[in-house]
Amino acid sequence: MTFPLVLLVIAAAIALAYGVTLMRARKTVARALMKTIPVALLAVTALAAGASPLFVAALAFCAAGDWFLAFDGE
Repeated sequence: MTFPLVLLVIAAAIALAYGVTLMRARKTVARALMKTIPVALLAVTALAAGASPLFVAALAFCAAGDWFLAFDGE
């Protein structure tokens, strides 16, 4: 398997684990990481695959948004 494909599989596995087990759990740093890491891995995958820098930046900002939305706020 190529490196981008491995990252894609890992991202999908973590996202599935989050959706099945942690989606309704207490809001903790571990839960936030499980929510953020798959999208961050997608950004790394896109970068490794030679995707557009704008697309990579969009995925990175999505990961940052997931991190901030994982906690209670105003």
